[in-house]
Amino acid sequence: MTNQRLPIQQGLNFRQLTGYVNREHLTIKPHKLIRSGHLGQLTANDVQFLESYGVAYVMDFRTDHEIEAMPDCTIQRAEYIKNPVFSEAVAKHAIRTVDIAKNKIDDPQFGYQHLINCYHDIILSEHSRNAYRTFFDYLLKNNQDDRALLYHCSEGKDRTGMATIFLLSALDFDIETIKKDYLLTNSATTAYLESCLHIAYENHADETTIKAITDLATVRSDYVDYAFNLINERYGNMATFLEQVLNLTPEKIKKLKAIYLH
Repeated sequence: MTNQRLPIQQGLNFRQLTGYVNREHLTIKPHKLIRSGHLGQLTANDVQFLESYGVAYVMDFRTDHEIEAMPDCTIQRAEYIKNPVFSEAVAKHAIRTVDIAKNKIDDPQFGYQHLINCYHDIILSEHSRNAYRTFFDYLLKNNQDDRALLYHCSEGKDRTGMATIFLLSALDFDIETIKKDYLLTNSATTAYLESCLHIAYENHADETTIKAITDLATVRSDYVDYAFNLINERYGNMATFLEQVLNLTPEKIKKLKAIYLH
């Protein structure tokens, strides 16, 4: 689980999905899948690295408002797909961690509950479901070796995290591996959390606000457990959800495995 981080200088949470072994003892092919935060602050060397890596598709899960605030850098020869997981109506209630750092929060469960609500919307909102169906449509198009699909949101942890959970589940990885990948966000984004906390301390934040910031800027096993429990409660299991809700038929699952596993 140590070879996922990519040497991106000015990016957040850039990780390749390689090195994992699924229940069939197969691994994900190299240079096929990257998960990350936004591409808005990449250096010229970062862009060159991703171009050399073979990025052929960049899928952006952010809303129009987020994209306007921080447009992605251009990766030459890569197709850019705007595919917002949240509708603009839901996005109006979105909370940026850096904004919280400049304010005071009174509810110690604010950050935690906000993310629980996000995961609830990701699973049950038809807008989000359509976005993840599109995600899998492009995964199935990416059938040439050494052509990577990079998918991202703002921080690369929640919308991107659930995309990865759906994908690894479809590729027959166990829940322990799925959780380990999900929780790698915490070690990959320590500098981001520290910068948010620095702003908060400069604004004389109290302990409740610090807790809210930490909950918003990190990931927890609780969030994965909530997602799986909600899916199990509504659909019986993840496999049924993938087939009935995300339209991943057995034929599509077989094709996904052929494209991404060896």
